[in-house]
Amino acid sequence: MRHLLYGIFVSAFFALVYGVTFRVQFLLLTDLNHVQGISWFFLPAGIKLLAFMVGGWWGLLGVAFTGAVTADEVWGGLWLEHLGNALVWALVPFVVYRSLVKVLRIDPDFLTLTYYKVIIIALVVALVSSVSSVLYYSAVGNRTTDNMVADAMAMALGDFMGMTFVLSVCVFALRWVVRRQPNTRGDL
Repeated sequence: MRHLLYGIFVSAFFALVYGVTFRVQFLLLTDLNHVQGISWFFLPAGIKLLAFMVGGWWGLLGVAFTGAVTADEVWGGLWLEHLGNALVWALVPFVVYRSLVKVLRIDPDFLTLTYYKVIIIALVVALVSSVSSVLYYSAVGNRTTDNMVADAMAMALGDFMGMTFVLSVCVFALRWVVRRQPNTRGDL
């Protein structure tokens, strides 16, 4: 029962954080848009990746729920399309992230997470996530294929920037906290 309550809390927390970050992006950072729904700096992508890292499957559920709810504001279209997009947009990068954790040998406490690994994770997850999202929306007819490559690359860059920013701040904060702890080496 505790595990379920913890999971619900984690899902709700990341759904809320993602939703607030999305609102900030949507209201304050629209000047950074390449086209509607694709930004050159997409801060919520960093929150999405952080949810995967910290919350695992529960974090995935939280951001997928909020992503499905906010999708109409970004893309328009049918609700069923948004549900499919939430699965592609959240599940694909989640699987890629989980694979990278194994390949890069990142421990569960993130003590082996370095800025170098943050860049690799953000780059690979952003590329795969962006390409899969653009392909999905092209497949369901929500986007034209005229600028598919440009849209995917712009989305990848925006996601990469948002992920790198959020994760770099988290790694910096984690290092700062560890260095301040008594009886630790502080060598993150």
